[in-house]
Amino acid sequence: YRIAEKRVQEHTIAVQRTWHTGEKPLLHVRTRNVEGMTMKAWKINLADYFRARGGSFSIEDVTVEIVESASRWTDLVPGYAAYKVVERDTELPLAGPGAWIVEASEAEFRSKVLVIVSDLGVVTKMTPSQAFVFAADQRTGKPYPNADVIVATGGAPLAAGKTGADGVCVLSRAEGDLSGAYTFVSAGAAGSPQHVAFVGSTE
Repeated sequence: YRIAEKRVQEHTIAVQRTWHTGEKPLLHVRTRNVEGMTMKAWKINLADYFRARGGSFSIEDVTVEIVESASRWTDLVPGYAAYKVVERDTELPLAGPGAWIVEASEAEFRSKVLVIVSDLGVVTKMTPSQAFVFAADQRTGKPYPNADVIVATGGAPLAAGKTGADGVCVLSRAEGDLSGAYTFVSAGAAGSPQHVAFVGSTE
């Protein structure tokens, strides 16, 4: 049984956190009996996707029509040996702020993760009728003015607005409960690479 288990191919990928623009984004990779993987990365407009889906995000649901053409490269496993488990962090060739879907494939194996490079940090406080959002540049600590804020619960957005010069946005809603909503914040000119931040539950 143990010999058969060791002969099985294994590969998993994971992203540990959001990366800042001054860092090289890393992908955590665990493989066994895999010499190398074909890598692809699609840059996506996460702000448009969030508006369309209202906070309900699934990598598998992102279609080719809403993403840019993929960049491709080959990732060879260092120190490969049959039956040996190799666990490592590998650099991703992604430049600037933005969001990417990264796929690793080998034969019939295929895995995808969402990679975000952003300097935008967000603090939220929610009540049933009001959302308080503070956005700041995590590298400088300064407030992030004029950032777009969307609050949603998995359907149509419940409220939207922009941060002021102090990085604060306060949204109110007479109907609907905001206390368990998702919050998405993006900053950057339309059509340009965007800094983004996502808060999954803000009670």
